[in-house]
Amino acid sequence: MASVVSFGLSVALGLILIRLGAIPAGPLHFLAPATEQPPAAPVEDHALILEEEGADKTGHRYLYDELLGWRNIPNWQASTFGKKLTINSKGLRDTEHPYAKPEGVRRILVLGDSFAWGYGVADDEIFTSVLERLLAEREGTRWEVINTGVSGWSTDQQYLFLREEGLKYSPDLVLLAFCAANDIKGSRTARLYGLSKPLLRKGPVDAYVRNQPLEFVNIPPPKPGTTKNHMEYNGPTREIMEPLLRGIRDLAEQHHARFMVASFGRFLDPANATVKEWSQEAASIVSSLKGTLYLDVDFEFWDRGLALNDLVDENIEHDGHWDAKGHRLVAEILLEFLEKEGALDAQPEK
Repeated sequence: MASVVSFGLSVALGLILIRLGAIPAGPLHFLAPATEQPPAAPVEDHALILEEEGADKTGHRYLYDELLGWRNIPNWQASTFGKKLTINSKGLRDTEHPYAKPEGVRRILVLGDSFAWGYGVADDEIFTSVLERLLAEREGTRWEVINTGVSGWSTDQQYLFLREEGLKYSPDLVLLAFCAANDIKGSRTARLYGLSKPLLRKGPVDAYVRNQPLEFVNIPPPKPGTTKNHMEYNGPTREIMEPLLRGIRDLAEQHHARFMVASFGRFLDPANATVKEWSQEAASIVSSLKGTLYLDVDFEFWDRGLALNDLVDENIEHDGHWDAKGHRLVAEILLEFLEKEGALDAQPEK
C-alpha cells in the first residue's frame, strides 16, 4: 500500500513542492520525491505540485486538484522512459482541441487511467493517437479522439471529470477504458497511491435516480501532508460500480453521445480470481445499460493468441503497461469493433 513518508516544501518560483513517498501497488506507479526542484512548466503561483518516485524516468508530475485529487499539469513537457511526453494547455496528454467541435467533425472522448494516459510510450504511440490516425484513413466523416486519461484515476474521478470538463468537448462517443485490475478497487477508497481522492456517497443502487448527478464525499480531498480519517467502502462491488457506470452513461446520453466500455486487465494475470470477478461484474452492469457498447479487450487479446509478454516491453520498468505495439493492437481492436457495431456510420450533428 502507498503511504506518505516525507513532506517538504520548496518556495522557489512561488511553487510549493510536496515531497511524497510510495510503494508501487498493482500495475501503477504513483507519487514520491526524486528532486526538490520545481517543475519546468508554467503553473499558477502556490500550486501544489506532486512528483512521482522515479519521475526522471516516468516524467510523471501532477497538480493537486480540489475536486479530483490530482490532475495533469497543463503545458507540461518531459519524457517517459525516454519518449516524448506532452500535456496540452487544458491538461490533457493530447494535441490541442478547442472545446467547440469543428463543423463536420465527430469526436470520441476517452476516459481512463495510466493505460489511456500512455505510461511508457510516446505521445504518438498511445492507442488514442493511433486510433485517430486509423480513423483518418477511412473515407467519410472526420474523427477526433480526445485522450483525457490521468495516471492513477479511478472510475469515480473519470465520472467527475466528464461531468465538469469532458462534456465541454461535445463528444459523439464517450469511451471508458476500464481497467478491471484496479478501477473498481480505486473507486472503493478515498485514498489511493498515497493521495486523497473523492469517494461516492454510498447507498443502495435503487436509491440513485437516473439522470441525477451522483453525490461524493471527501471533496475537497485533503491536501498531501494533512491528516484526515481514511474512508473506504466495504460493501458489494455493484453498489459502487453500477451508479458510476450508469452515471457516465446518463451524462453521455444527456449530451447526445453514445457510451462504450472497453474493459481490460485480466491479461496481466489471467488466473487472478478477483480481477476475473471484477471484470465479470463490469460486464454484467454494462449489459443492463440500454444502448451501451461493451468490448472485452482481454478476450480479443486471447483470441489472437497473445499473452502479457506479447503486449509489453520487458526491458522497460512499466509494471505491465502496454508498449507501442500493444497500444497499436488496442487501437486496431477498437476500430474493428466500432466498425462492426456501426458506431462510425452516423453523420455529425449540424
